[in-house]
Amino acid sequence: MNNKVHGIQSSELATLIEKRLEKVLLIDSRSFLEYNDSHVQGSINIQSSKLIRKRLEQNKLNIIDLLKDADLDQVDKVVIYDQSTSDLSTISREHFMYLITKKLGEKFHVVFYLQGGFADFGHRYPKYCERKEDSGNLFSISTPCMPSGDVPVTKILPFLYLGNEVDSRNASTLQSNGINFVMNVSESAADSCHVIATHYMKIPVRDSTTENIVDWFQSAFDFIDRVKACDGKVLVHCVGGVSRSATIAVGYVMRSLHLSLDNAYRFVKDKRPSISPNLNFMGQLLQYEKQLCEKTGTTINNGTGN
Repeated sequence: MNNKVHGIQSSELATLIEKRLEKVLLIDSRSFLEYNDSHVQGSINIQSSKLIRKRLEQNKLNIIDLLKDADLDQVDKVVIYDQSTSDLSTISREHFMYLITKKLGEKFHVVFYLQGGFADFGHRYPKYCERKEDSGNLFSISTPCMPSGDVPVTKILPFLYLGNEVDSRNASTLQSNGINFVMNVSESAADSCHVIATHYMKIPVRDSTTENIVDWFQSAFDFIDRVKACDGKVLVHCVGGVSRSATIAVGYVMRSLHLSLDNAYRFVKDKRPSISPNLNFMGQLLQYEKQLCEKTGTTINNGTGN
């Protein structure tokens, strides 16, 4: 590593956060799930993937592109951390932390890495860390959903609608939106009696921390594609229209619009703010994002679609 990279101790970073005399760009290089569980206050997450690593190594991706959500104007210090690295010189060149730090060193005058990583800082300065329960994080584990009658059926795409169990049994709701297909993403929600059998699909999954929903993606997406091909409209619902059906919608948007998980999630949530897939499903969506990148060999789109 070059001489532009230096270590910073947890106590020094805590002082920077407390006094706020300098503008610090804090970068978390851990996985999405680790970051989501807890992270240093004000940090942004850069996730590793084979595609991102390859494009960075080949200089086909600028490190600044990975900092799209950060305010880079007049940054005084750049601090990066992983889970527990104490000495950057001891880690392999294959380590994502090494690559990111090297690329940051090419763009910024000086870069600091947090000695001991988040493990040390979080233990010593928990008051300067953000956690799911503290921040009301959008990706927190949800409890089993109850129908939400005050949230109307939501159009996500011209042919894809998101709603709840009550919506699926309301003939006027379906008719007024031109919906002629229904996908029930639950074990317990009642079947809709307002569409013919060939226009109905049931995915019997529970809203739990152990359920595997990604295995249903292909058949679910094939069904939605069929609806699109015949100029139909499909309502995707679970019980509350919050977790399971939202996971299907986010995954479909990722695949069809070539969006990252983050942007697909924002795309759907901007239209239906009540969505909140449980953490298990968010982890599966993250793995699905990696699968999409590896399968296509192309980068994901950081836009928000149409």
